[in-house]
Amino acid sequence: MPTLPFFGSTVVTTPAIEVRKSDAMMRYMRGYLDGVRFFLTDRERSTQYIGELLRTKDRDMMELTYKSHPQHVMGRKPYPDMAAAKATIDVMGAREPSVKKLKAEELFNLSYLTKLDQSGFIDQLYQPK
Repeated sequence: MPTLPFFGSTVVTTPAIEVRKSDAMMRYMRGYLDGVRFFLTDRERSTQYIGELLRTKDRDMMELTYKSHPQHVMGRKPYPDMAAAKATIDVMGAREPSVKKLKAEELFNLSYLTKLDQSGFIDQLYQPK
């Protein structure tokens, strides 16, 4: 069965904050990536938190929500899916011609994620302790 490109989650900020608060951005990204690790490696507690978020004790609903969460597709290194970005631009461009001028690759600043990835930080999160 074919799958559609899908945006999972993105971290959004302004260029000014990105420059002035780069240390805070790097700390935030470390915490975000540790949260991804927690979600992907601790199914039981993640499922419990989903239940709290959804205000339900329905185990089947909680399990389904966990299993179908897009983070499983995005994986440990949540780089944006450029096919999803391009598809979004195409769909939005049909209604708003100015959107067609956007380039998917120019919409993202991957410097923080790339730096943490290349330093080994993400891989280290998943090493047994």
